[in-house]
Amino acid sequence: MMQATPAFRFFVFGIFYAAASLAFALLTRDGVFDHLLSSLAVGTRVPVQMFTLFCIVLVFALLRAKRRKQETVAMVALQITLAYLGVAALNFGFTLFKTGMPALLPYFADPLLADLDAWLHGGTDAWRLVDDTLGSDVARQILPVYQGPWLLLAFLFPVLLVATDDDSARVSRFLTLYCAAWVLIGNLLALAGLSVGPIYYDRLLGTSRFTELQQMLDTQGVDQIFLGQVQEFLWRMYRSGKHALGTGISAFPSVHVSVAFTVTLYCLERSALLVLPGLAFAASILLLSVWSGYHYAIDGYVSILAMLGLWGWQHRRARRPNGIPSQTVADAAARETQGS
Repeated sequence: MMQATPAFRFFVFGIFYAAASLAFALLTRDGVFDHLLSSLAVGTRVPVQMFTLFCIVLVFALLRAKRRKQETVAMVALQITLAYLGVAALNFGFTLFKTGMPALLPYFADPLLADLDAWLHGGTDAWRLVDDTLGSDVARQILPVYQGPWLLLAFLFPVLLVATDDDSARVSRFLTLYCAAWVLIGNLLALAGLSVGPIYYDRLLGTSRFTELQQMLDTQGVDQIFLGQVQEFLWRMYRSGKHALGTGISAFPSVHVSVAFTVTLYCLERSALLVLPGLAFAASILLLSVWSGYHYAIDGYVSILAMLGLWGWQHRRARRPNGIPSQTVADAAARETQGS
């Protein structure tokens, strides 16, 4: 039945989460609808791109379903559309909650996170280690990975799951992990360590700790490209008290890394051919999140550990206490019944 499918459950969760986040936004700040409507008027490029890619995936899935004749074309179209709408609702809710977090708590954790991050890396800020290891020129050249591929998978991973994976249990598990990557990491744990990250540290606290980071990024011309422009836009929106779709500042833990690592875990499960690309993707997002100043390295470490723990818990939950997979037990019971 449709209501039992992973895509439908994902869609329902997205709707309830968006509604709860909207209620939270209305309780914590004024002008919510005005700000959202104004952002919709000026920020249509990414939504149009994502919708175009969704249509491409949908056509591919429909052709695949027609060839394999396992499901009706209409049902496949419905499930993929539900996944897409679920992503839209989830990200709408995420923005509403994220932009309202400073209304609950001030940004308090940056000094602690910066000091802890430096301590973990031998007394050196992590961005320096990344810059020394990769080199500024190399990091600048691979920086588009942090924008294009991540953005694509961040918004279309559930759609690709539903469109290409016939294992319903695996689709359900990874849709759950995807939701956790945004809601658990980006909302709940973020409140526990509310921070702005290295790129905004000095602006928030009036210090010069990360002056050299900003100078390095300016030397590489990051302020002239999309990522640098987004960083400036996010700060202007925060300082003005305005809220728009896709805005909000929160460094710890890293949603960039949690989403990327969710994709990596899926690659590990899906095919041996995807293992190395999956690991390379997560590693590049982690390193670039630090080099660009968005995150402390510890932001990514916590995200990886959290997602890895959830993934492991899912697998343990799918097994009986004695470690025998539930399906194996069911097959054994069926054979025993037939034999009797």
